[in-house]
Amino acid sequence: DDDDEQAIKQFKKGIIMQNGRYQVRWPWKDSLQKLSNNYGMCLGRLKNLVKRLQFKAILPLYDETIRTQLKNEIIEEVDSNDEVGFNTEITIDSKEIEQMANFAGFVVYDAVTGASGTLSKAGLAPRVDYLGELLKKPTIEIKSYCDNPEGFELARSILSGNIPPTTESELATAYIAKVMESVTGTVEEDWKSYSVVIGYKGEKITPLSLLDVKKVEGEIKGQRVDTMEQVNELAVAAKALMVYRMAHAPVNQTGYKTELGRRLGEVFMMPPFNLEATAGVMNVPHWIQDPNYCMLVAAVDMFFRKFTNHKLEKLRACTLGSFMKDCVMLTSLNQASQALGLKPAILVQYIYSPQVADDVRRIIGGPPTEEKNEDFSYF
Repeated sequence: DDDDEQAIKQFKKGIIMQNGRYQVRWPWKDSLQKLSNNYGMCLGRLKNLVKRLQFKAILPLYDETIRTQLKNEIIEEVDSNDEVGFNTEITIDSKEIEQMANFAGFVVYDAVTGASGTLSKAGLAPRVDYLGELLKKPTIEIKSYCDNPEGFELARSILSGNIPPTTESELATAYIAKVMESVTGTVEEDWKSYSVVIGYKGEKITPLSLLDVKKVEGEIKGQRVDTMEQVNELAVAAKALMVYRMAHAPVNQTGYKTELGRRLGEVFMMPPFNLEATAGVMNVPHWIQDPNYCMLVAAVDMFFRKFTNHKLEKLRACTLGSFMKDCVMLTSLNQASQALGLKPAILVQYIYSPQVADDVRRIIGGPPTEEKNEDFSYF
């Protein structure tokens, strides 16, 4: 009996009231340690609860257990106007309604975030209109050394010749970005993707308008290549973009890559590019491992998809493929799959993270939050 009394006293010490809610801590702990939110575990329990409630036969048993606990003051009844928790909405079709219990007034707690959400068989989805990462333009970091004439000319010299295998992608990114600053198009109608306004009607924008550009300090690693005449800056930009297309060509098909390089050279041999040589474009396949380089390529591609009659639209011959490989959504899923050690296709089938599950549902879940069928979307 003494042990039971001590246990009860210790248990009561571990119960505190905070923000209108009881928090229970481990009764065998002497100190009131910081509680874990156990958010993932809570979501798992909610999903299991939804599954169990599909069987009406067990509902009376649940009801009896809950009423017994209420009577014995083990649990408390929550007022329907209590703002600590949040009421959820159940998204089910008409056939499921016939099989499931009435969830009206069902209260779910999130003591950590306090965010509202929708409960479905897939889990708890926060009530947001768009993916968090698309509340603003994708952020890209670009070295600032091409902002001064000397650095720009040095970068042009390195990229115009036989590109050394040691050339870093940040050099190409900085050069392409500088050239794209002067490439403009006028928006005929407001251009908006998800919650991001890319340009308003009548506004002149550049490929960089699709990105949130952060300039960072840095020094160019490389030496000037002496040439008899200066190469057209558009030709050098096309060559730097060409690396993206070449690097994605099948590794074991060298004949195809050689032919692809030859044909791309022919495309950009004509004005306004006047590219004379593509030497070195197969020397730097590591560039496509740089997210900033790929992001800039995708922005250039998206820009010229919008302005199909632009005089520089031929640059899409270099960026082709980025539309499906380096868009914002797919990059997010790829990052999640890499973190979990899964292929993206497997990740879609087995969603372990509620946040990733939210992403997937919004990507393929239909309007208004998905834009997979929009021509000029960040999707």
